[in-house]
Amino acid sequence: MPTNAMNSEMFDPNKSKMREMEIELDQNDDVLDCLKQVMKENNIHQANVIGFTGNVLSLGVNYFENSTLKNVKYFEPHEITRGLGELKYDFIKDSVFGRVRINYIHKGKTFDGILMNAKAIAGFKIVFSFLQQSE
Repeated sequence: MPTNAMNSEMFDPNKSKMREMEIELDQNDDVLDCLKQVMKENNIHQANVIGFTGNVLSLGVNYFENSTLKNVKYFEPHEITRGLGELKYDFIKDSVFGRVRINYIHKGKTFDGILMNAKAIAGFKIVFSFLQQSE
């Protein structure tokens, strides 16, 4: 699990700069739990996911089909080719909310949806941007 220590002080938007961070996950890491942990440890209130690269062991996705919300779960490896979204960390409730839209390959075809859960295969990478408090 990646870590990167920063001061945990009150957030002041007037003293902030945009940063980008890439994390690489280990085998069987929960993708969303890793994002939550990195946001908590680095005092990140809001992050924009700008890239996912790699394969996952299992995957849960929500999507719409004919105006009906559907959920699909896969328990075999899949490649995620893209991930974009916005997440916010609630320090009081110790939870993350938001959504990440992904593109993934299933049986040779590309599908998209909202990521609900995923377990990483070692080397899965996440790139996200966030505002960091300046010193």
